[in-house]
Amino acid sequence: MDNEQQPSVPTDNSVSFLEQSKFLQEHIKILLTLATGSLVLSVSLLHDLGQTIQGKQFLHSSWLWLFASVIAGVACNYVLTVHLNSKNNAYSWLVKIVSFALHACFAVAMVYFVRFALANLSAT
Repeated sequence: MDNEQQPSVPTDNSVSFLEQSKFLQEHIKILLTLATGSLVLSVSLLHDLGQTIQGKQFLHSSWLWLFASVIAGVACNYVLTVHLNSKNNAYSWLVKIVSFALHACFAVAMVYFVRFALANLSAT
């Protein structure tokens, strides 16, 4: 038992650039999965509810913002890959801008989706 080697843990508080990039890339993948899953969920919900839904404009707005977040997520993943392959730090500002756009679009989409859900919960 004592002969087992423990994984080495960095002693300093700094995290390497590559580890930060891997974390951001996984985070982007999770948001893309959530955005596409929300689209599929809302389409199946619309199919199940039929014509009895309230607040359809909220659902349509949510779809537009989810679609925008998917586009921003793909763009963010691409820009992050270009940034990792570049020799200098020229693309870091672009990664931050596109990442902000991804998060903002997803947050706005979720606000509209919750408003749609609340409109239908209060209607029942």
